Amino acid sequence: MKRIVFSLALYMTLFGCGSGSENTTSESTTNPKETTPNVSDNQETKKPLTTISFDKMLHHFGKIAPDKDYIAKFTITNTGENPLYISDVNPICGCIVSDWNKEAIAPGKSDIIQLTYHPGPKLSGPQHKTATVFFNTKEEFAVLDLKAEVIKK
Repeated sequence: MKRIVFSLALYMTLFGCGSGSENTTSESTTNPKETTPNVSDNQETKKPLTTISFDKMLHHFGKIAPDKDYIAKFTITNTGENPLYISDVNPICGCIVSDWNKEAIAPGKSDIIQLTYHPGPKLSGPQHKTATVFFNTKEEFAVLDLKAEVIKK
């Protein structure tokens, strides 16, 4: 146990603290003209931040049969002053298919993120699946939850 704690402390000291101070040192000694393109490239690719709200973060299907499609709809609202861009929706597994509008959502407007859950024929019992939604807010992402109890006949 002592070896694990010591190894973690050593790792944090060498890599956790060291990388931050090395970055500061290397940036201060480099030519400003060399670092400016990287900064401007990042600024051009980043979209202005906004704020959002969801009508719910969890959808519980209840008791469901295997090998059928079940659809959950989540309403996302742009509560900020800039357009909302959903860059991706990543389900945790292949049993979930995501669908959403790829266009910007204007301030004050809402749209739907649809998750279609298809439990396989061999699946049974309580299930908890997630999909991560990425967008241009301070938090950068949110996790939507799906729950169900798959009952075999």
